[in-house]
Amino acid sequence: MTPAIKAALIATFVFPGGGHLYLKKTLRGALLAAVACACLLFLMTLVYDSAQTIASGILDGSIAPNTTEIAQAMDASQVELEAKGGSVSWILLCTWLLGIIDGYRLGRKAPSQTTDGTRQA
Repeated sequence: MTPAIKAALIATFVFPGGGHLYLKKTLRGALLAAVACACLLFLMTLVYDSAQTIASGILDGSIAPNTTEIAQAMDASQVELEAKGGSVSWILLCTWLLGIIDGYRLGRKAPSQTTDGTRQA
């Protein structure tokens, strides 16, 4: 398997920047991973806060503990999540795609290994 394909697969299935780290491009890999981590942290915080709001509503009695009212509260919360996290989701998606494409591009420039473990130019 070529370094380009390995880098693209790592960036696709592991994490953005993983392919760059495999190719020893640590600065680019760390930057992509940091952006992706920041986006994921922001999105997870939004989801956690939304779940906490719904749980607090159930506990204090403002939301009845039945599936219909909980579903309505979740729907209302989802609109807020989409408004706050929509652009961050796009940034995460673009970062992930950039990591895949750039990792593949850099891997094509890297010297490939032969079957005996030596590198070819």
